[in-house]
Amino acid sequence: MLPQVSAPIKRRGLLAGLAGIVGGLATARTTSTRAAVAPSAPILLLESHVAGTAYYDADRLLNSLTLGQTLILRRQPGNRHDDLAIEVIVPVSGKLGYIPRVHNQPLARLMDAGKTLRAEVLHLSPGKWEKVWLQVWMAG
Repeated sequence: MLPQVSAPIKRRGLLAGLAGIVGGLATARTTSTRAAVAPSAPILLLESHVAGTAYYDADRLLNSLTLGQTLILRRQPGNRHDDLAIEVIVPVSGKLGYIPRVHNQPLARLMDAGKTLRAEVLHLSPGKWEKVWLQVWMAG
């Protein structure tokens, strides 16, 4: 048996109460959505050697490189050997080489989509073929 209500529910009061409940739910959902898109830590995309250092000024540039130093990544879609080519540049100093072809497709697609990628020197091996190792990061 249902309890007896002392006064009938008025339509205006019922609608106001429902609007308050729905408004509260919408606010909670909006808040959780904002939390989901908050900036996060950078995402490590790649650790690799720099390809083609023998063809560029790597030996000269090695003397000026330091671990953690920022490198510039620049798309080179007009490259006649690889339309997904990404140059690796030492700021102010010159071209170091390329992201290896075997790794460049996802990075090139991200760059073409407007994503900002950053690279930094991870390891230096002056006497080896793979002279410079880098890390590539994307803002989270």
